[in-house]
Amino acid sequence: MKPSNAALCSLLLGSAQAVALPNGDVASLISSRSSTLDWAPCDLDFPDTIKAAMTEEMDCATLKVPLDYTSPSPGKTIELQLIRTNANKKPFKGSVLYNPGGPGASGVEEIAQAGPPLRHIFGGQFSLIGFDPRADETQPSNSSTLSRRSTDVLPQFDTWKLTKNVDWETWGDYADKCFENQQKIGQHINTPFVARDMLSIVDALGEDGKLRYWGVSYGTVLGHVFASMFPDRIDRMLLDSVLLADDYATSGWITSQRDTKDALFHFFDECVEAGPSACSLANYSGSDTTAKDLRDALVNVFDELGNNYTLPSDSGLSEDRFPYGGESILQLLKFTMLKYLYNPRSYLTLDPFVSNILNYNWAEILKVSTPSEDKVQVWNKGSNDAVAGISCSDSSFRAESPEDLYSIIRANSYQSSSFGDASIGAHQHCSRWRFDAAERIDANKLRSVNTSFPVFIINGIYDPVTPASSAWETSVRLKKSRVLLHEGVGHGSVNHPSKCINEAIKKYFVDGELPELGTVCKPDMSAYDYLKVNGLV
Repeated sequence: MKPSNAALCSLLLGSAQAVALPNGDVASLISSRSSTLDWAPCDLDFPDTIKAAMTEEMDCATLKVPLDYTSPSPGKTIELQLIRTNANKKPFKGSVLYNPGGPGASGVEEIAQAGPPLRHIFGGQFSLIGFDPRADETQPSNSSTLSRRSTDVLPQFDTWKLTKNVDWETWGDYADKCFENQQKIGQHINTPFVARDMLSIVDALGEDGKLRYWGVSYGTVLGHVFASMFPDRIDRMLLDSVLLADDYATSGWITSQRDTKDALFHFFDECVEAGPSACSLANYSGSDTTAKDLRDALVNVFDELGNNYTLPSDSGLSEDRFPYGGESILQLLKFTMLKYLYNPRSYLTLDPFVSNILNYNWAEILKVSTPSEDKVQVWNKGSNDAVAGISCSDSSFRAESPEDLYSIIRANSYQSSSFGDASIGAHQHCSRWRFDAAERIDANKLRSVNTSFPVFIINGIYDPVTPASSAWETSVRLKKSRVLLHEGVGHGSVNHPSKCINEAIKKYFVDGELPELGTVCKPDMSAYDYLKVNGLV
């Protein structure tokens, strides 16, 4: 879960009301210390797609850290790869560590491609450092590839039978293969160790000994955990698009899709407002089509699928892939729609996708819903498996039988605002994980954290995977923190550009100012106007 690189390139600065907070002069402290890192021009073997996205030369370094912080040994270390886009304005105010989410997303790849526009938000006075969470070098881990309705609620597939009859065995096979192939590092991949890695980076930088950090999505969990472990070592911390850390660590992300339905219904509002020339669905029932027309039509199709335990006779779909008929199709459709709510640019795909759903065009739906066989070029080949490695080691929930999952599936369904069936398997596979983290997240320490400088929290109100409620709940746990809401769409504060948001970030990092209580930022323009300005519609 991370912001779009394309969106970052259109960032501009604007204004936001703010109140001042005490801020020490760190420039003299930074200049008086020396780094133990040996920075040099990057010579990493990036694929062509990443090289093409890089707009300037960057520095790289490596840092050895203990494999096991609970029992450090000189002979047992791992090497962290770091990348830095350097500050280009004075006075230099320090380095900001950036985590794009995941867990396991590559901070090295993200800064390589998006470092300069991110630096621009800060006004150029900070260097940005990307790092990859600890894993088995940059190599793959060789794990396996493995009545219910109103117009305000979408029908959900009852995933219990799929969990019991199919997924339970699949998840066990996946966990077994990971356990067999990752004995060296498996128990040492966990968020508390990554937090300690960040502290090691801060110390090695030789600046003022304080963390400056921007974490997105899972990166907010990492930031919250760091704050709970090292509250006195924070100079600035921005938590962007908040995943509730307690939920992540204890119960399988059951709160993460509270706002997904609202994000989808807001897409219908944006579509109708933009008109048929930009969004074909705006003409679904003629020139007087309303967003409610689209909501009702989608609910009707989903109701039909949810009540049909066989495949539609004209679908041409395989029973092997869709063992529960219409219900299986329903789950796939919602999972696919969820993906296309991450970014306003994805509206261009979501529009025809929903149109095909409403017209029962199964062949076209399947084309969009089926993952491409074309491999996306990445530098860190282990990042996909790091998602399971980190999140499952962090999770305290384990199950001895499928029946142990029944309550958590029901909780997910009730919490998730109609989309609990869309990604239930993405997190419940951790129930069969065989590694126990060498250091677990202490949920008790997350609940009342008094940091050396207030934490700044930003969240969208139409975010499909990190609801605004999680931002408020996290703020309760982080004393003196401040929440800023973004009325743009997508996941991450930069995907739908807002001068108001960018200026608030700059004032926080540069001047130590937080926005006034209750501040809400609007995007610079509607989602479809943003697409028009970028020549996409």
